[in-house]
Amino acid sequence: MKTTAACITERDLKSQAPRAQRRSAVGAAMVLALLGLACPALAALPIPEHPAWTPVRDEVYLQEIEGRLETKEPLLAAAVLDKVLYVGNERGVQRLEGGVLVSAGGPAVRVAHLKELDGALYAFADGALWQYRSNAWRKLADGDFTDGCVYLKDVIVASRNRLYRLDGDKLTELQTIAAQPILGVASYAETLYLRHAKGIGFLSGDHINYTDVQDWGHLPLGSTTRDMMAFGRRLLVPTDKGVAALRGMSWHTITGKEGLCYEDTTCVAKGFEKDDFWVGTTMGAIRCINGEYQYFGYQRWIPNDKVNAIACGDRVVYIATDGGLGIITYEPYTLQKKAEWYERWIEEWRMRRVGFVCSLGWDAKRNEWVRFISDNDGGWAGHLLNGFCFKYAVTKDPKVREQAVEIFRTLRWCEQIS
Repeated sequence: MKTTAACITERDLKSQAPRAQRRSAVGAAMVLALLGLACPALAALPIPEHPAWTPVRDEVYLQEIEGRLETKEPLLAAAVLDKVLYVGNERGVQRLEGGVLVSAGGPAVRVAHLKELDGALYAFADGALWQYRSNAWRKLADGDFTDGCVYLKDVIVASRNRLYRLDGDKLTELQTIAAQPILGVASYAETLYLRHAKGIGFLSGDHINYTDVQDWGHLPLGSTTRDMMAFGRRLLVPTDKGVAALRGMSWHTITGKEGLCYEDTTCVAKGFEKDDFWVGTTMGAIRCINGEYQYFGYQRWIPNDKVNAIACGDRVVYIATDGGLGIITYEPYTLQKKAEWYERWIEEWRMRRVGFVCSLGWDAKRNEWVRFISDNDGGWAGHLLNGFCFKYAVTKDPKVREQAVEIFRTLRWCEQIS
C-alpha cells in the first residue's frame, strides 16, 4: 500500500510546543507553503530536521455511501433473507429489486414486524403468522403474534399472552400464560427473555419470573420498552429514555452521557461487523461501533426522522422510516480515493467559477441546476487551496501545484478588486 498523505495531528503538535507556539508554527508553515507556490526558491527550502507533522499511511477504511428510496406510506418492518431486503407496510410485504420495492407475496394486510430466523422469514401480520421459506409463503397460524427468536436451536414465537415452539410447520404451545401482553422475546445467556411494555421477565420452568431478572439497577424509571435484542454479553432494550442494557443481572442505561445521540429510541439491530449494532430513534439512526456513536439523520441519510426498523446485510444497512428507506452502503476507500472523488465531482458539476468554488441549486422554473454566488465562495476556495497545498507537499505533482497557484491567484484577485 502506498503512503499517499501526510497531516499535522493534534497529538503531534501537543508533543512539540505549547498552544501559543503551536499557533505560530502552523501559521508560519501555511504562509511558507503559500509563498512557495509563487516563489520556487521558497518552495525549495529544506524540510526541518524535526518537523511538527508526522506522515500517516493512507489505510483502507469503509466509507459510508448514502442512498434512499422514498415512499408515500411508512415502512414498518425490515429484514434481510439470503441477501435480499424485505419490508413490511400497511399492505403486506415487499422486497427490494433493482432499486425499487415490489410485492413479495404472502400476507396482504398490515405487517409491522419481520424476523429472519433459522433461514426463514417470519411475517407477524395482523391476525396471522406467516413463514417464507424456499421461495414459498405459508400461513402457520391465525392469531395476534408479536415476535420470535431462536432459543436452544428451537424457533420460539410469541402471541400476546402465550409462547409457542415451531415443530416443522406446526406450533406447539408451551405451558405458559403471561399476565401482561408479550411484545418481544429474545434468547440471552441460554435463557428466554420476554418483553412487556413496562418490564422484562424470563421463562423459568412453566412460569415467567420477574423478580430475579436483576440484582442491580433497573429499566429507566417510567420508561416504555420498544424492542429487545441479545448482543454478545448484553441484552439491549431500547426505550423512550435511552437503551437499557442487561449484563448478567445488572442493568445500565445508555444515554446521552455515554454518547447516545438521541434517547427516544425505537428499535435495535445487529450490524454487519462483529462489534457494531444500530439503534433507531424518533429522530434518526445511530450506529454504535467500538464504543463510538455515529449519527445518521434526516435529509442527509434517511428520508424521514422516525425510524421504525433497521436491517443489515453485507456492508449495507437498510433503515425503514415513515418516509421510506434509507440505504447506507460501506465501500472500501482511502483518503486519496475520497479526495479524487470530490475533485472529480467539482469538475464534472462545474462548481468552479473563475477559480472560486460555488454551490449549485435546482431552479424549478428554469428546470436546471444553476450556480449560487455568495460571499462564501472565497472561503470554500481557501479550503480547496489548503488541500492542494498538502497534496503537493506529498506528491510533488506539478499539475497539483498549477491548480493551487490558480486558486491562490483567485484569492489574491479577490483582495485586489475590493
